[in-house]
Amino acid sequence: MIGGPAGLEVLQKYNIDFEVVNNAGDNALSYHLRFNGCMAQALLPIMTKLSSFKDHAPKYLQRFLSYNQGTFSYYFQSFFEENPEVTKAMFDSLFEYSAEEASRMFFQSCYSANTFLAEKFLEFNYDLDYNFISDDGSTPIMALCGYSQCPNNNLMRQLLTKGVNLEHRNQKGKTALLVLSSGMRPGDRNCHDAESVRLLLEHGAPINSTDEDGNTALHYAFNDENWELAELLLGHGADVLSKNSEGKIPLEMTSDKNRHIFQFMQ
Repeated sequence: MIGGPAGLEVLQKYNIDFEVVNNAGDNALSYHLRFNGCMAQALLPIMTKLSSFKDHAPKYLQRFLSYNQGTFSYYFQSFFEENPEVTKAMFDSLFEYSAEEASRMFFQSCYSANTFLAEKFLEFNYDLDYNFISDDGSTPIMALCGYSQCPNNNLMRQLLTKGVNLEHRNQKGKTALLVLSSGMRPGDRNCHDAESVRLLLEHGAPINSTDEDGNTALHYAFNDENWELAELLLGHGADVLSKNSEGKIPLEMTSDKNRHIFQFMQ
């Protein structure tokens, strides 16, 4: 469509109509949000001033959610921070279009770890389904509990005030606590920590829930030799004798050399 930012300046000079859409219903911005972040960045200040902005806003937001936090931050975040009225108008347009679609996109923002967009959903306090269930049975809080390279405890803290169901299980039988604890391997670049677990426990997460393999959060802590997690769970009364589907208690999930440390549990 447009060759580059320099070409964009030429088109502006000759008053080209930027509201034209192709057969797929994409205008210049929604098209380039799929294929060219640099061009989309240049188009954004122009397209948000057009009368059709609110009509296309739900599609724009969906395309923004295809970017991870790092890429979104690089290309677009500063614009939205400097233009809060545009940000609010975009989110309002989505919610007015469909509360169900807004709930789905909120889940997607949590899943893709786009903390800026996820926090905007919460900041604007829409009447969303904060227990929205995805195709694999996950909810927004579960999505936040998955692998994350960016700290999101503040986002978790906000979401936990929305009456989220911490007993819900995904298709693998995992609750939010199990999703979190099964991914907290020492040495990984996962930003979740003991504070993330503490937040769930303080909001009533069932500490002894089991997944499809019968493992509890404590089983995962011992299996991964995550002693900080194990100490936290034990301090909150985790069942040390719960057996998984293989008949193993948490202590039996760790290596032989570490078992003597916890002999008092037997």
